[in-house]
Amino acid sequence: MPLSSLMRRSGPLDQVFQHSRELETLNRRLRDLLPDELAGHCAVGRCDSGGLSLVTDTPARAARLRYMSRTILEGMPELVKPARGKIRVSVAPIQPLATPAPIKRHLSTAAATQLRSLADTVDDSELAASLRRLASRGGN
Repeated sequence: MPLSSLMRRSGPLDQVFQHSRELETLNRRLRDLLPDELAGHCAVGRCDSGGLSLVTDTPARAARLRYMSRTILEGMPELVKPARGKIRVSVAPIQPLATPAPIKRHLSTAAATQLRSLADTVDDSELAASLRRLASRGGN
């Protein structure tokens, strides 16, 4: 049975899909309200009669979210009516929305040559070894 037909049926699975869509809507709205440096580090955990629960990855960000609770509630009036006036913030690891692509670093041949020359002139043997190791990552 295709997934699309399961999604159209009513029942427990439909309730799960509906709840997932509601959480995603709340998360999008929350990200729109928050400053960029905070938006990628928090998520809606739950929204029900018990209140709006937010999850973030550090205690410092949790404190900022608590200070912004009024702004968050005012910015989400149509979505959080059951939770009006109640925000709970907890700290837990959050799965990133997307894994950033690794940065490809390049060390030019000229830079590698300079590092080798520098390694030949320093008296500290550990520093010289580190410089040579770094130079080995560059051009030949």
